Amino acid sequence: MLVAGSESEEGECSTPVNPNVALLRDLGFIEGHLQAGLALYEVGDLAAAQTQMGHPIKKKYDAASEPMADRGQG
Repeated sequence: MLVAGSESEEGECSTPVNPNVALLRDLGFIEGHLQAGLALYEVGDLAAAQTQMGHPIKKKYDAASEPMADRGQG
């Protein structure tokens, strides 16, 4: 059984998370922010777009890049 875990307000899981589930969660987080940033860019709100697109890099890039590299997906 895969355990997804529950996140605290800081985004830290209080229970163990299956590494595959964690990677999918982190990639989804990144994708959602990039989609929102692109939508903001397309309507001309460049400052908000930059914030949206920068947020996943600060919060999740390292968490996703290492497991991706381990899978041969640099």
